[in-house]
Amino acid sequence: MNIILDACAVIAYERGEAGAEIVERFLVEEDRCWIHAINLCEVYYDFLRAGGQAAAQVLADLRSFEVQIYDQVEAD
Repeated sequence: MNIILDACAVIAYERGEAGAEIVERFLVEEDRCWIHAINLCEVYYDFLRAGGQAAAQVLADLRSFEVQIYDQVEAD
């Protein structure tokens, strides 16, 4: 199954907030998790504002779970 992560889900997971256990289960158990590049930028920016070093750790965490980054933007 494919799971699409949004910025709020990733931020909740990284900060151990409500719902973090659900996100962790998806990251560990599912075949493929995806995040759009724009959402990834939102996550990165949120952690960058909070203290920089954590932003790099978030990206490393997502890479360790082999989260796929979707970067297509379609305009009609």
